[in-house]
Amino acid sequence: MKKERTSRSAVILALLVVIVAMLALAPAALAAEKNYLLGSVYGSWYNSKMPLGPPAWPHAAVEVVYWDGTQWVPYDNKLHTLDISGFYAFSIDLGAVGEYYDLYAMMLTTDNAAFPLTPPWSAMDPIGFANSPGNFTVISFDDQVLPTMFSGTVKNSKTRKGIKGVKVTCAGKSVKTKAKGKYTLGNLLLKPGTAYKIKFTKKGYVTKGVSKKSSPGATTIVNVRMRKK
Repeated sequence: MKKERTSRSAVILALLVVIVAMLALAPAALAAEKNYLLGSVYGSWYNSKMPLGPPAWPHAAVEVVYWDGTQWVPYDNKLHTLDISGFYAFSIDLGAVGEYYDLYAMMLTTDNAAFPLTPPWSAMDPIGFANSPGNFTVISFDDQVLPTMFSGTVKNSKTRKGIKGVKVTCAGKSVKTKAKGKYTLGNLLLKPGTAYKIKFTKKGYVTKGVSKKSSPGATTIVNVRMRKK
């Protein structure tokens, strides 16, 4: 994990160095009345080494919004997809309006559907910074998609009693139902709003498959009934 953080920090630093270098080539841009904000967004799956963006998820995008003192303002009214490393770098000319700003980077799909994130630095946790005319501020966001959880009860279709020992599988992870047929399948790293198949299997019973949409940060109840062969 330490090695992963070091590598991530190195990539962020490299991105910001490139932006600073670009500004250095245009000294007139740093006029006394201007305040430039340089930043980057890193998107990843919750507690995972897998970044958002291609090839894992090419439809992940980011929108950077700042508070100008009266309202939230999208800095360029565009959605920006993340690169293969899960990063997006940006530069904003805030001008001289206002003395203090809040900024957040909202993770979206390319069809403009937002999805839940975990702190630090998500849409629910904006970064505040002071306006500093003639200088530039550097900010980095680290957004992680929250995990999805499925929970419920598996019962015998005839007796209506819970079935213990049913294997519940989704996206490569599985658990077995406990007493009275109850189960909880959590920490699933799933694409938001996407249908996934949940499979229920037990020797002596007909296998059951249910399709449910993922809901990061929430628990979706899935109750099923299985019949004996």
